[in-house]
Amino acid sequence: MHAPIKIQRDIKILSQIKSLKCISISGSFVTGDFKDSSDYDIFCICVPGRIWTTRFLVQLFLILAGKIAREKNHAGKICPNHFITTDGLRLQQQNEYTANLFSKAFSVYDPNGIWGHFQAANKEWIKAYGYNYLDEKRVDSVLIQNSKKGCIGDLFEKMVEKIQRWKIAQNPLTRLPKAQIILSDKELRFHPRPKSIPTQ
Repeated sequence: MHAPIKIQRDIKILSQIKSLKCISISGSFVTGDFKDSSDYDIFCICVPGRIWTTRFLVQLFLILAGKIAREKNHAGKICPNHFITTDGLRLQQQNEYTANLFSKAFSVYDPNGIWGHFQAANKEWIKAYGYNYLDEKRVDSVLIQNSKKGCIGDLFEKMVEKIQRWKIAQNPLTRLPKAQIILSDKELRFHPRPKSIPTQ
């Protein structure tokens, strides 16, 4: 499948980030709730040890390009609200909302076939909630873990982690009662207002 026309150029530019190995489309665009006022949610898979750096670079580009989704300005913008690493493909929050969401999500940048490995890692519990992948990929390659290591890179990772954790802590949306927030070295998830599950 292809990225929505409005964000194809942005996905192509984001794919140049070396630590970013897979980008998929999720959110309202895949669940059928997309409206003219909606934004485009993207789900990013990156190399181990660089999840905070990857999020920083993704957000930096989107901010400079004027494409980052904001609370009061998100129509047609991009919302990079979920990141995981290739050594943490199994999602931490396993519930019906997430099962519905990722049964319909699809990859738009995946040169190494990582999306199939992600689907395989989560298939069992997603199926347990009664959902099947709409676009299931075959796992026909070995997943190679290329963790990023280096003194300067590690220092930068720690620096941008501290900055982002501070900014996230200041955001009142992360403290909403039903907010689904994960902050770890293998998964960053920001769903302050998860939508209800439609009746199947």
